[in-house]
Amino acid sequence: MGTRLKLESKEIVGRHYYQGDGEEHAQKIIKTFSELSKILRKCSKIPLTITSVLGVSPVLRNTDLYPQSEYQVGRAKKQVVLNDAAPPFVKAHVIVCHFELSGKWAEDVQGVLRLKTAFYLALKEELESMHITAKVNLNFLDIARNGFVFRLKFLVPKEEKLRAGNISFWVPCSSAELKVQTVILPYVSSHLTSLSLQHSAYPLTVRYLKHWSQTTVSQTTSPIYSVSL
Repeated sequence: MGTRLKLESKEIVGRHYYQGDGEEHAQKIIKTFSELSKILRKCSKIPLTITSVLGVSPVLRNTDLYPQSEYQVGRAKKQVVLNDAAPPFVKAHVIVCHFELSGKWAEDVQGVLRLKTAFYLALKEELESMHITAKVNLNFLDIARNGFVFRLKFLVPKEEKLRAGNISFWVPCSSAELKVQTVILPYVSSHLTSLSLQHSAYPLTVRYLKHWSQTTVSQTTSPIYSVSL
């Protein structure tokens, strides 16, 4: 089974891009995510405490078919620079953070979005004080560590209710879409991660099934989470 997933070594933009079945690269990403989760829970410059950090990307449960290897920029090993000097493509692994409960959130969607952006800025400042590279976007925070990039999104339960029926320039997606992205997918991913830890054959089986489905079945009929489930 392992030999079926093995890919020949490829040179992309002069870099050794991929080799093997991805197990080694996936373990490096999972280890880095675990380290980053501990750092995020200890951050104190944001008004609310981060209570949990959940991984959404398939690679964080070792079921990604082709995990990316860490990048090296210049002479600094295992370092990703989030500017024009970065490689052409660096895959961002999505993670979701939950806050402690609070009743002081704004009463409108725009207010919640502004507060979240302010939290991203505060967290970026604290991470950079630890020499961790981060870049703020309106809706997420990209964090570079050990040659990998993690896209952090804050989950605010109140935001889902406020978004209902409110679609505008400031509110680009519906409450249903937000619930899928920040509630359902992290919940499903958490359970699948536990399953992969209990049964060592699960990740390899999912990767094998993904490889089979992508070569024989239309992508529209086999969504990525359907294969994992």
